[in-house]
Order: sequence, then C-alpha cells, then structure tokens
Amino acid sequence: MDLKLPTASQIKGKRVIIRLDLNSQETDKIHYRLLSTQKTISFLLKNKAKTIVVLAHLGRPESDKHSFKINQFDLYNEKLSLKIFKGILSKLFKTKVFFFKYSIFSDKFDKYFNAKKLPRIILLENMRFYLGEDNNDINFAKRLSTIGDVFIDEAFSVCHRKVATNTAITKLLPSFFGFNYLLEVKNLDKVLEKSKNDLIVIVGGAKIKDKTEIIMKFINKSSYILIGGGIANSFIRAAGFEVGRSYFDEMPIPNFNKLDFNKIILPIDFKVLDSNGSTKYKMNSDISTTDRILDLGNLTIQQFINYVKKSKFILWNGPLGYIEDERFSIATKSLLEFIKNDKNRKYVLGGGETLDSIAQMAPSIFKQKNVFVSTGGGAMLWYLSKKLKN
Repeated sequence: MDLKLPTASQIKGKRVIIRLDLNSQETDKIHYRLLSTQKTISFLLKNKAKTIVVLAHLGRPESDKHSFKINQFDLYNEKLSLKIFKGILSKLFKTKVFFFKYSIFSDKFDKYFNAKKLPRIILLENMRFYLGEDNNDINFAKRLSTIGDVFIDEAFSVCHRKVATNTAITKLLPSFFGFNYLLEVKNLDKVLEKSKNDLIVIVGGAKIKDKTEIIMKFINKSSYILIGGGIANSFIRAAGFEVGRSYFDEMPIPNFNKLDFNKIILPIDFKVLDSNGSTKYKMNSDISTTDRILDLGNLTIQQFINYVKKSKFILWNGPLGYIEDERFSIATKSLLEFIKNDKNRKYVLGGGETLDSIAQMAPSIFKQKNVFVSTGGGAMLWYLSKKLKN
C-alpha cells in the first residue's frame, strides 16, 4: 500500500473509517498520542467528510480475568471500554463525539448506520473486544467496511501488528495514511539515513527479546549503542557479572561472545536496593547476591551523556531505570534534562514508557524542534528492523 494522504476530493461527502491508537493509562487528559491524531481529524472535518468512524483499542482484554462474552462481544470488559474517551475526544476535536456502545454484529449496528444522517464523529467500542481483530479476520473487516467509503490508518504505534483494522480492511476499501503516520515514517527514515554517520542508539526498558534485533542490526550502522534498563542486567549477567535479585531476561543473547564491546557500551556502576531496603551505588563488579539493580549509577550516567555529546544524531527507546519509583528515575531524568537543554543534536525518542517519562519529567521536549517523539515503541523498533539490512 502506497504511503500517501487522501486528497480533499477523496474524502468530501464520504464516510471515513479511521484507525487511531488511544491506548494509554491516561484516559482523563489529552496526552501526546491523542494530540498526534488532531491534524488528520481536523483535515477530515475541514474537507467535509460526511462521517468519521473511529476504530481504536485499549488494553488487552484477552489477558484480563474480568473479560467475558456478552452481547455479541467476544471479550467485553467494562473497564476497557472506550466510552471513557468520548468527552476527551470531543474536547480535542472541538465537536461532539458519539459513542456507539453496541457490537458491530448486533441488529442495532445495521439499523444505526443505515440512517440517512449520522453524527460527524462516531467512536466504536474497543476493537480488541472482538477475536477477529487480532486474528486479522477478513469477515470481521468486511463487517466494518460496510459503514465506510474510505479507510485511513493513523495508528503508527500498531503498525507492527497485523490486525483486521490495519491489514484486512485495506483489502476492502480505498486506503490511505494520516499525517502523523507519515511523519513517523519520515523521521525514522532519517535515522536510517544517519546510520553509521554520527548516530548513537540508546536502548533501555526491560525485555531483551523486544530489543535484540535492533541492537544486532545497528552494531555496524551506528557509532555506539548504549545499554541501560533491565536489558543492561541481561547483558552484564551474560558477561559473567552477578546481578543478584535483579530483573533479567532468561532469553540468551545471540552471538554474545562475538559482539564488539568497544561499540556496545554497558554500565560500569548501578544504583541498587540492598536486602535492608537501602539504596546504594555499586560498581558492576561489586553487586551482591541480595542486591536489586534498579538504575544506572552516576559514573555511567555521565559516561552516557559524554557519548551523546560526541554524536549529532541520537535514537533512544526505553527508560534507563525503574522509573515507577522516583528513587530510580535519576538516569532517565538526567538524560532528559540534557536533551531539554541541548539544541545542537537531533533526537528521535520512542516507546510508551519513554513517552510517560517525558510527560512527567520534561514535557517541554514534546515541543522541542530538534526532537521527534514517536508514538510507537515496538512499532518504532519493528519499522527500523524491517528496513535495516544486516
């Protein structure tokens, strides 16, 4: 599918189905992911789309014990209902948003959407309430496609998942992309252009299986890769260091003994929680069996910033410590503070927890001209991994 916006004539007087990503714990305020949808919705309203039908998801109903089959939903869960977004979307889009609470397989669905006049914006219930969504079911997509003339994908953060509302539906309707989706692609392509040319990659977060491929692919395409977060625990454990009671991933690191550790930079010290519940700074060679590694130490923080200063282009995905506890958010906050005051380098930042960190610790970064904040985490890494050649 070509990466292009619809023209004004392609949406005028049409029913437009748009896939957004509303997925966030912040359901009571206009956060960054919501703001990223505003330009496309405004474009549709300005160019007189007849009706805008919003598809989105929230949470993972299949893994929640409170989800159950009812009223032709496969996995209904009241606490994951999108009804909670009705008010905030109305405020963001400056027009009333109608929430359709019934299943798309109910008689009320046909009756409602066969009406001659519909509201300008209609929000459907959580797409993950249907098994057909994750299964990329063409029949599920056909049911959705009956209420639209055009489809727009404005959910870059879900692009790495082949689901009905970004894949199957594109086989049934003329399909396009939104402004933010294309902006994401443009900025990530810049990362690829800068590969091995003043590029530093910073990788944090917890699960190494989500980050291994991007680390391996960037080894020969960047100046340095700085490793923090829970992933660092996995790396130093593989190197033979004690990690105590710290989180680490059992998944083996491919070809670990062949990696170039002149380019892959591991922490030299950490902030730990000891068996008495006290915080201490320790070198990576001094971790005891009862310690929990929860943040980078001051030496490593300064070391990482010094590496950043050597580069002109930085890609960062994932926090550097256990940011849920303020005591262990120092490394992440320190790097964000540096970025906030740095106007000489270009940054691409991504990942759900990274977005949360920016919102809490340095919100001005969202508006900083030399920083692009991606709405995707796994999607950002997937896109880069897919396009990078070994």
